[in-house]
Amino acid sequence: VRPGDHVILSPMAPCRICFFCLRGRPELCEQGVSYAFAGPYAHAGETGLYPGLGPATFGEQTILPEAAVVPIDPTFPFELAALIGCGVVTGVGSVVNSARVEAGATVAVIGCGGVGLAAIQGARMSGAAQIIAVDRAASKFALARDCGATDTIDASAGDPVAAVRDLTGGRGVDHALEVVGLGTTIEQAYQMARRAGTVTIVGAGRFDDPRPIRRAIFRGWSSGSSAVCSIWSVSSRATSRSTRSTTRSPTWSRAKAPAPSWCLSEREVVSTE
Repeated sequence: VRPGDHVILSPMAPCRICFFCLRGRPELCEQGVSYAFAGPYAHAGETGLYPGLGPATFGEQTILPEAAVVPIDPTFPFELAALIGCGVVTGVGSVVNSARVEAGATVAVIGCGGVGLAAIQGARMSGAAQIIAVDRAASKFALARDCGATDTIDASAGDPVAAVRDLTGGRGVDHALEVVGLGTTIEQAYQMARRAGTVTIVGAGRFDDPRPIRRAIFRGWSSGSSAVCSIWSVSSRATSRSTRSTTRSPTWSRAKAPAPSWCLSEREVVSTE
């Protein structure tokens, strides 16, 4: 990288030498979170300067490790490049790489912000037959339909879980993606999934909104649904294996979110590596 280069900023700066980086999974870098959030990236006298939300893209200037900047063609418009930095790759990646939505599937996306709209587009690109957009703001639905949603549900007007099940013959969807980051919507996503369906958690939770998922796990035992954690990792993949182990019952919070590379499937914890 040289002065004057046009670049895209990444919130996860890969170290290139850890276990995951050497296996082609830089988005799971063991040092990436500490680069972005753990300490000051510079000092003004004795005062530490901390990045805001990782790369501090709300500021006019920022300081980043070289590994966190990706050079692009200088003719590529900045307003499009900014989308690639997070929103589009997170939303589309959660569908294509994490959930692995198959052609003909039914999909519910909770949250129709920038990442949610990208997830809807990813579902359409994957050939999903039914894409249900769920949000509390009905003003978002026109754009959601433009992005590929076949149905919309106003969560402020009634029970979104019941509405999703009504649209799917009472079964629920093959894939439910939560793109908000609230404990309530995480639970709703699990309730929207059919038996043996998949729930992908894309939204990063708030510090003050921890939510036990014990009930979701117990429901998984009886329904066969699986939960895929896709927080901070647009290409984490849930892989089915036959090995059984003790099921964990963690509490969701952004401060103590589990690594994005595990899923809960009935009575087993399955790693992606």
